[in-house]
Amino acid sequence: MKNNLENSIKESLEQFEAPYNPNAWTAMSSKLDKVMPTSSTGGAFKWIAAASVIAVATISSYIIFKKDAAPVKTEQISENAASDNTTKIEQITTPQKTSPVTSNEVSTDEVSIEINNEENTSIESNNSGTEPVVIPEENTPDQIKIVETNPSHKNTNETNETKFQLPVVTEVCSGEKIHIDNTNNVDLNLTGADKDMVIPSNSGVDIILHKAGKYQLSSKSSTETATFYVKSLPKVDFSIDQDNKFKNGLPTTTLSSISGSNLTWTVNGNEFQGKNVDAHFFKKGMQTIELSSKGSNGCSNSIQKEFYNENQYNLMSVNSFIPNNNDPRLNTFMPYALTQRDVNFNLIIMDPTDGHVVFQTNDSSRGWNGVDLKTGQLVNNQRTYIWKVTLQNPEKGENNEYSGNITPIIK
Repeated sequence: MKNNLENSIKESLEQFEAPYNPNAWTAMSSKLDKVMPTSSTGGAFKWIAAASVIAVATISSYIIFKKDAAPVKTEQISENAASDNTTKIEQITTPQKTSPVTSNEVSTDEVSIEINNEENTSIESNNSGTEPVVIPEENTPDQIKIVETNPSHKNTNETNETKFQLPVVTEVCSGEKIHIDNTNNVDLNLTGADKDMVIPSNSGVDIILHKAGKYQLSSKSSTETATFYVKSLPKVDFSIDQDNKFKNGLPTTTLSSISGSNLTWTVNGNEFQGKNVDAHFFKKGMQTIELSSKGSNGCSNSIQKEFYNENQYNLMSVNSFIPNNNDPRLNTFMPYALTQRDVNFNLIIMDPTDGHVVFQTNDSSRGWNGVDLKTGQLVNNQRTYIWKVTLQNPEKGENNEYSGNITPIIK
């Protein structure tokens, strides 16, 4: 019975993790035999009580031992331990008082990871050169995720490609200045009817193409080409008739176009239309004449010529008359141009000695016959008077006032 009781106590103690010492048990057993004599009934009770005391002491010792010992935390993350395709992770032993590994805290212990391709395993590559961090996915402890400790150093496959683009040049007329921008990193070649030049990379040029025809922009680094055309200019020319000096009381020079269409004449800043025009030059000196022609293709061309006018226009007036002559062309004074022109005017004649008006009219058929309106008598002959004409509707480029001297004489 004693042996049975001892075996029962041994079996009870084997359930605890406290170290078992067989010599300590033998010593304890000999002491119990002396203190507690064996009997059929009381002895068994004493053995049971002793076993209870020993069990309580053993449990207390285990609890104290467990509290003093350093805890060991073992983590093993495995998706399927029985499968050959399981992601295996060696045990990570965390020192005492170390918080669990999170996404922001990394254990300094070495981590040996053997990873097979699994459907539920999330892995991010780390190109920064630092050690990867193993972080389980939320609510899925059997999955792992490798994140970079320095995401800013990610490698990308982006490339900075330079896009080749030819400039767009609209059709221009010959002789017209155009601007071409080369925004590429390579030179462009401009070739055409009268041009063969290089436009440097990343630059712009202003050029004038004088010859009509086809032009191309191209580059050795591309098969693309841009084509544009330079349109031809219409031919234009004219002649000047210098023989006919006056026409209808006006100084007249006939201008005739030799070639061209849709013509515009510019004479001393004034414009006229038509194939042939009568130009009026009122001032003495060099005159500039320009003729412009606009072709059916929308391009315009012009030519300039100069003409010297020898006479100063003054209404074709004379400076003397004969009041007592029988010829009506000689016995009155009226600027000849006013008798030929369809113009509204006002003529006055004044005495320069006192400034009073001697004669006044707006009728070209009634000239001054030498009589002073103030006295009703013929003025003194061989005396110079002043005349002035004001035009109401002058021609283009014509002044509206003319003046001069007139002297009545008697023969």
